Amino acid sequence: MKKPISTVLFATGAVVIAATAYSQTSVAMKADIPFAFQAGTGTVPAGELVVSHLSPNIVSLYNIAERRNVFVVGLPNEPSAKSTPAVMFRCGADSCSLAAIRTPEGTVSYGSGRKRSNENVAVITVPLRAANGD
Repeated sequence: MKKPISTVLFATGAVVIAATAYSQTSVAMKADIPFAFQAGTGTVPAGELVVSHLSPNIVSLYNIAERRNVFVVGLPNEPSAKSTPAVMFRCGADSCSLAAIRTPEGTVSYGSGRKRSNENVAVITVPLRAANGD
């Protein structure tokens, strides 16, 4: 019984160390999101967000006014893409959901932005800017 617990603790420690090391090399970005949206298992209210990569596929979205963090897990699909940093959303008639985040580290896509077969969807892109410690 002790061996499985120690293995789990070791694996958890390795993930935390890797995420910490990765986040120290990534740049925090900010975005002003003018609408609430679905991300992960919850809703993120409109406002200024700090977007931080914690690992290649885990991103933290921190809503400054609400003082609330949402962590989302996605699928890196363009790790070497060099283009303007942005947050992308898929919006239907009733709500918007996080579709992708593009940062200097690449683009991470999120499955929450799937389109229903009979739904019209608009893709909205909000630019990201460097946080610059503010």
